[in-house]
Amino acid sequence: MSNTTEIRKYKEGLRLTDLQRDLILGLMLGDGHLETQNKGHTYRLLVEQSYPFHESYAMHLYDVLKPLVLTPPKKVKNDKAIFFRTLSHQSFRFYANLFYKDGKKSVPKFIHKYLNDRVLAYWYMDDGALKGKNPSGISRTGKRLHTEGFTKLDVERLCFALNFLGIETTINKQTKVVKDLVKTYYLLNITAKGEKVLTERIKPYVIESMQYKL
Repeated sequence: MSNTTEIRKYKEGLRLTDLQRDLILGLMLGDGHLETQNKGHTYRLLVEQSYPFHESYAMHLYDVLKPLVLTPPKKVKNDKAIFFRTLSHQSFRFYANLFYKDGKKSVPKFIHKYLNDRVLAYWYMDDGALKGKNPSGISRTGKRLHTEGFTKLDVERLCFALNFLGIETTINKQTKVVKDLVKTYYLLNITAKGEKVLTERIKPYVIESMQYKL
């Protein structure tokens, strides 16, 4: 579609499906971002994944959101990432109001009310990982959610939400030196006990290329 009138009429008929809503919620807890070009009347979703490692996942996201996308995914950042954006649409305004405060992404106070198994799956596919090995080389049980982009309060809300859902989770504080400045980050550690609950809940929704994270 290249005609502005055609695009406007097309957007008027768009309605988000339940799958698209769950995907958007999961991405907003992960690496997804929304932007507006008209002072908040409509928003569009920006999706970026590493390439080629997460190309299959990016294409899955594109397939689900395809009715909302005009331009297929393209490689960016010297072919190290794959990116696409949706149309600007008023349906995204709900998520912008939910996740943005003073222009910065944050976690809603009652985020636990919005989480279901499929939302958890998209969040985990986006930002989750196995814990790997400890400094002694011994494999550790449990999973991790990389929440470094959120504040301590945000991560505390997410930790509460997961525990509320029966997924035993703790907060791991880390410090890193970035450009001679010491910065503090907070990650979510899902315990061995919590891992079993999480895996059981999200496994039906984790796509094949992301099964390695389970």
